[in-house]
Amino acid sequence: MSHRITVACAISVFFLAACAADPGKKVSAAEAELSSDQQKAGAAERDKKAESTSKQESEHAEATSDKNTATTGAKKDVAVAQAALTQDRRDFDAKVKERLAKIDAKVKELKTKSSKLSGKKASAFKTHESDFTSQRGTTGSKIAGLESTSSDAWASAKTDLEQKLDALESTIAAMEKDM
Repeated sequence: MSHRITVACAISVFFLAACAADPGKKVSAAEAELSSDQQKAGAAERDKKAESTSKQESEHAEATSDKNTATTGAKKDVAVAQAALTQDRRDFDAKVKERLAKIDAKVKELKTKSSKLSGKKASAFKTHESDFTSQRGTTGSKIAGLESTSSDAWASAKTDLEQKLDALESTIAAMEKDM
């Protein structure tokens, strides 16, 4: 009986060895191992892509934040510049109105005094008064258009209006000489 057990064990070992040596099973085992390795590699690649995407999104968010910070700073600078320009416009408008009120008062005074003039002085005064009236109309138009002047044209419009006011004052000085 022990001989039969020995033979049965030997046959079992033979069949096991035969199964282990079976090339088809080796191929199946190798394919299973390859498939497992491919799945691991695919999972590792997906992890790397996810990490890379996360890093890119983080960098993009940071760049966007930097851009927004710079934009906010630029917007603040624009707002400050606009506020300064608005204040300059208000100040200049008040100055112009004050100067114009003084000019108009002076001309009114001179017209009252001119009623006593005669001859050449009266004629010269009338000529200067006509010049003044023309200049005053032009200056009034410039003042009215000042509100709609663009930011870029503000400096030149301001200078132009100051020159017009200076010309009015010069004409008034000439009118006074005729007195």
